Amino acid sequence: MAKLATRKALLVTLGVIVLIAAITAAITVPLLLLYGGTPDDRPGYTFEDMFNQKFSYKGFSARWISEEDYLYRDEDGAVLMKNVRTNDTTVLMDNSTFTEYDAFDYKVSPDRQYILLTYNYRKVFRHSFTANCLIYDVQGSAVTAWIPYDDVQYASWAPVGHKLVFVYKNNMYLKTDFSGNDSQPITTDGVEGLIWNGIPDWVYEEEVFGANYAMWWSSDGNLLAFAKFNDTQVPVMSFSHYGETQYPMIMDIHYPKAGRTNPSVSLHVVDTTDPTYAIREVPAPEGLGDLYLYIVSWASNSQLYANWVPRPQNTSIVNICDVTQAPITCRMIEYEESTTGWIGVFGPSYPTFIADGSSYLIIQPHDEGSGAGKYRHLCLRTITQSGEASREWLTTGQFEVTSIQSYDEANGIVYFISNEEIPRQRHLYSLTVSQQDSKKCLTCGLWDDCGYYSAYFSKNASWYILSCRGPGVPIYTLNEARTDNYVLLEFNDELRTKMDETRMPVKRYQQFRVSGYDGWAEMFLPPDFDETKKYPVLFDVYAGPYSQKVNEQFRLYWTAYLASSLGIIVASFDGRGSGYRGEKLLHEIYRRMGTVEVEDQIEAGRQFQNLEYVDKDKMAIWGWSYGGFVTSHVIGRGSDVFKCGIAVAPVTDYLYYDSVYTERYMQHPQDNEKGYNDTIVMHQVENFKKAKFLLVHGTGDDNVHFQHTADLVDALTRAEAEFDLMIYTDQDHSIRTTRKHLYNKMNNFLKECFDM
Repeated sequence: MAKLATRKALLVTLGVIVLIAAITAAITVPLLLLYGGTPDDRPGYTFEDMFNQKFSYKGFSARWISEEDYLYRDEDGAVLMKNVRTNDTTVLMDNSTFTEYDAFDYKVSPDRQYILLTYNYRKVFRHSFTANCLIYDVQGSAVTAWIPYDDVQYASWAPVGHKLVFVYKNNMYLKTDFSGNDSQPITTDGVEGLIWNGIPDWVYEEEVFGANYAMWWSSDGNLLAFAKFNDTQVPVMSFSHYGETQYPMIMDIHYPKAGRTNPSVSLHVVDTTDPTYAIREVPAPEGLGDLYLYIVSWASNSQLYANWVPRPQNTSIVNICDVTQAPITCRMIEYEESTTGWIGVFGPSYPTFIADGSSYLIIQPHDEGSGAGKYRHLCLRTITQSGEASREWLTTGQFEVTSIQSYDEANGIVYFISNEEIPRQRHLYSLTVSQQDSKKCLTCGLWDDCGYYSAYFSKNASWYILSCRGPGVPIYTLNEARTDNYVLLEFNDELRTKMDETRMPVKRYQQFRVSGYDGWAEMFLPPDFDETKKYPVLFDVYAGPYSQKVNEQFRLYWTAYLASSLGIIVASFDGRGSGYRGEKLLHEIYRRMGTVEVEDQIEAGRQFQNLEYVDKDKMAIWGWSYGGFVTSHVIGRGSDVFKCGIAVAPVTDYLYYDSVYTERYMQHPQDNEKGYNDTIVMHQVENFKKAKFLLVHGTGDDNVHFQHTADLVDALTRAEAEFDLMIYTDQDHSIRTTRKHLYNKMNNFLKECFDM
């Protein structure tokens, strides 16, 4: 095998490297003293280091295009294809075309004849954007065609050949001839802002699909399923975009808030081999009121899997549909109901189909008995001729399977990620479906300082790119799945050296008993941490449903700066409502956001005050989005644990937030009036007089609208509570382009809070 090392041999080699690095680090103090220096001569991680890319790690971005070939861009920007078995590299496109058009992305057709280049990126929402597109002929080494529109919303190849579908002004088009710029419309009823074909509206993009597309090809590239959204009855949220014009622009978004009218959704199929492009509708379940379409997948080239969820989101219906019938017929194969909360994580799980589509692998909750509650586990479901699909559990226990990575059809092996070892870790496992006792952890103990992995498999799971994402510096390898052979793709040697030369914080984990549960806390300690000294503490909180702040992913940024340069302990705690530790803990937050998760942060703070090295009079808390919501409630409780709080883009009343997210955890406002009332921060403004508070928001936030902060400002002002306010004009939820100013503002606030 060309240039592949065995795992054992490579580990020996890299083990020497790691050992040398460890020895070097261990003898740093004596060496510096020998030359008259001290360990403190090393610089700390500075505020400028957050923005200058000095401590950024190198990833390895690749895209599998066949079982043994992957695509990547080299340092010059050329698009290359590499064969993992022969190690041969082919240049598909040099960097000149990328440079000429300042392109930001590329997609190679499955037959490798053409490359779709996108340029002139214009952000719309979190995942969506518009762009210009051109087609590059690989054989002719030249641009051969353009999509003749300036605001293409989405474009992608079919899974075989070089058939291209794209969306413009909410209509879908098909392009098969690249000798010119012509294309054929698939839909014609799209209306900007109202009727969406093949791409999601705002709420489906943000809360359901988490993507900028709503179309799904059959594996043979003939049939195309797509969703249509109608926002006609959805209320409009308007906000100003100030820009530099004499009059601000008014931005309108059809945004369904809790309890208000949702978009209607329908599922359709078109045969792209039929010149008429006749569109057929896939029937949805009847008699269930408002429905969400959560998952669409092809079980086979003639069978479509559709997962529908009624508006309360505590039940789920899966239909399998025969698209060869006219009209299309469907039957229910799966019905799931939760009696303690909502379905799934942020919705139902995605299936991985086996063979002819008669069975599929999926992650679903399994009751572990003895009061332990349900944990998410891997199961095999088999579609029967009638009735519900049968279920066979492949994993069980008080841990969770977090994702299915791939399925090796030839050998009957499923690859998945689980936190079986420790809740904050993620490891890659393999399991032969026909042998339940064959489960094997492929990454446990593989690398020192690595406990958080992900994997990207080739289509048939013969190869995978393994990413070690922390807690140490990330590592990337190319692995052959059925052997121990692999090669190192990226070890980030330069970053390791820079970190050795810098006073970096030390990470520590500790358990606390809070509200009847053992919860994990994570601390970033100053480099010269001394348990006999007293340190200020900043709680970094999110605490939203199924979140996990305490994990072993590599990260630096503001946390590293505060610990390294300012000597602040930065801590996080996962309490009730957090994820990856079973539904019993998770569903504690159901119908009562703004209560139990807030109480747990306060109680964790009290327990931190009892630690000998914590200055109990110098504790602060901060969070963004849901974390800002929790921070605001913590300050509003007036507990005196936290002397200061920073809330960035916070929700302050969940009646103001979108229906899909809010009702998933809170149900409809009419069915949970008290629960919604408890989310309102404005009811607690009197207690804000007891602490220092910094409130931050962007006026262009399409997600958590500035309305949330405006209401809180009004309430605080009426209560005559002193607070600091920072508004970022036209910035969205990420406050992306003014980050440096934001973090400098928060630095100064903390320094004042801690009397630094």
